[in-house]
Amino acid sequence: MFSLSKLLDRLTTKLYIEVCERYIKVINLKRGFTFVCKPLIAVDANAKDNAYILAIGDKASTYPHAINPFAHPRVIVDNYKMAEVLMRYAFEQATRNRALFAPIAIIKSLREMDTPLSDIEKVALCELCSRAGAREVMVLDETDMDVTAMDYETLRQHTFICDDHL
Repeated sequence: MFSLSKLLDRLTTKLYIEVCERYIKVINLKRGFTFVCKPLIAVDANAKDNAYILAIGDKASTYPHAINPFAHPRVIVDNYKMAEVLMRYAFEQATRNRALFAPIAIIKSLREMDTPLSDIEKVALCELCSRAGAREVMVLDETDMDVTAMDYETLRQHTFICDDHL
């Protein structure tokens, strides 16, 4: 028997995201497409009131004052506004605006710390993905999980589900 939820699951794009201060990677699990770039944003601070974005990703590395929103020694996100812009850009690149429904995001931080993510950090990652366009967000805190081999229900059992904690 084929249920509506299984049909929706087949039609929904799932994005697997890895973030750290060295790179951001988004894998479109439905299409097999991978987008990787440096987590950098170059802005023109001289623009009136709003920062004007000059470049994002690898192109931003040529600007001396590029911002890395994930570079902080103690927390996952240093500059939330720039992290949101970067995440939205990465989603657009990974889906190429071909998604029928808003994607499901499965995000994992690859920060180099001795402790697991705090609930506040998990919620921050949830909010970043939601604002980038995800309809559902799952945060992985285990490093050895293979999300490509897991079905939707198994993922939900092994991840921090954002809607359940907000």
